[in-house]
Amino acid sequence: MAKRIAFLSRLPALEQYSKTLGIDYLSKNGFEVFFLDVSPLIDGSKGQNLYPNQTNLTNCKIIVIRRLVELETFVKDRADSTIFIDFVGALTEFNLTTGRVYKILKKYSAKFYIMANADIPSAHFIPNDSSSTFIGKVKKVLRNPNLLFEFFARKLIVVSVKLDILYQKPYRIFGIKDSSIVDNCVKRYGLSDSVITQINSRDYDTYLEFKRGIAQKITPTETCVFLDEAHTNHPDWKLFGRTPLKEDEYISSMNHFFDCVEEKTGLAVVIAGHPKSAFSEGNHPYGDRVFTLDNTVELVAKSKMVIAHSSTSINFPVMFAKPIVLVTTREFKNRIYMMHAVEAFAKALGLNQIDVDSADEVKEFDIDIEKRCDYKSYLHTYVKNKDPINKLTWEIVADAASKDLEYQKNILD
Repeated sequence: MAKRIAFLSRLPALEQYSKTLGIDYLSKNGFEVFFLDVSPLIDGSKGQNLYPNQTNLTNCKIIVIRRLVELETFVKDRADSTIFIDFVGALTEFNLTTGRVYKILKKYSAKFYIMANADIPSAHFIPNDSSSTFIGKVKKVLRNPNLLFEFFARKLIVVSVKLDILYQKPYRIFGIKDSSIVDNCVKRYGLSDSVITQINSRDYDTYLEFKRGIAQKITPTETCVFLDEAHTNHPDWKLFGRTPLKEDEYISSMNHFFDCVEEKTGLAVVIAGHPKSAFSEGNHPYGDRVFTLDNTVELVAKSKMVIAHSSTSINFPVMFAKPIVLVTTREFKNRIYMMHAVEAFAKALGLNQIDVDSADEVKEFDIDIEKRCDYKSYLHTYVKNKDPINKLTWEIVADAASKDLEYQKNILD
C-alpha cells in the first residue's frame, strides 16, 4: 500500500517549506508527499498575491483547494493510505470556516497530526493588566456582536471534538512534553497523554543540523545580531487583518538604537532578515549594516549579543546562552498585541525591555557582552525536551506515520 503525507496549509507553498516541513526528507524516505493549499477555500481572495515567492516545491505535488468538494474528493480517495498534517488551526481553536476541513477528515475517518514545534511565550501570555484587557474585549464585542457568535461557535466545536462527533480528533500531537500549548491542546480535546509524541522545536532541529555540520570550533566575531521580524512589510499581517508599522518611523528608531549599541559595545550590528521580509541583502534601509537571510543560527553562534522584539528565533541565543536585549518602539506601545508579545518573552526569559524611543532608557542601557546566560526554564518549555532527543522532527514523524499506516493497513486487510 502506498504511504502518503498530505500537508494541510492555510498559507501557499513557499520555498522554505521543502526543509521546514520535511518535504525533502519524507519524499526521500518512501512517502508520496502532497501540499494542499487551502488558503483560497478559507480566506478567499484576501490572501492572494501576498507571497510573490511561491514555488513549485520539489519532491511534492501542490494542489490548490478552491472548493470544498475538491478537498472532499482528495480525502475520500486517499484517506486509507494518507496521514494529514495540520497547519490550518487545530493546535489552538478552529472556527466554523476552518472547521469544514476537520468535518471532512471526520467523514472519512482520516488520521491527522498536529505539529507543536514552534511554540512561543506570547501564545499563552496573561498580562498584568488582564482586567483592563478583559474590559477592552467586552467593548470590542459590543461594537461587533459577531465576535460573540464566533466565540461560542468555537466553544461548541471544542465540545463536539470531545464528544467525537462532527469534527475529527487529532491522532497524534508532536511537541515538547512540558510545553503549555501541547498540554492545553490535549485537555481542550479531551485526549490522553498517549497521543503526545515528543519532538524538539523546529529551531532546535536547525541547531542540531548546524552543530553536526561544523567540523571545527566556532570562532566568535565582534558582532551583535538583530532578529528582524519584517514588522513593516510582513505579508501575513494583511492576511490576518493587522496593519504593518510605519517604515520610516520604525527604521529610524531602530537605526538610532543600533548606533548607540555599536558606540557602547564596540560591536557591529548585523541584521538577520526575516525569511518573509521584502528587503534583501542589496536593498534594505539599515544603512551600511549587513543584512542577510537564511543563516540566523550561524550569525547568532558567532555573535556576542542579540537584539530582538518577540521573534521565534530568540530560541537561537537561548541555545547558545547569548545575552539578549528585548526592545520596543513608541509605535509598539499603540499596538497592545505587539507589546504583549514582547512582555511575554521578557517574563519567560527574566529580562527587561528597552523602549528605543526613550532617550533615558537608551542612555541607561548597559550589558555584559561576555556573560554566558542561563535560560534553562525557557529552554525546556519552548526549545527542547528535558530527556535528550537527538533525532530530527521529520525523522520521528516519518517513523510514526509508517507505523500508523501499517497498522491501518493490517486492520483493513
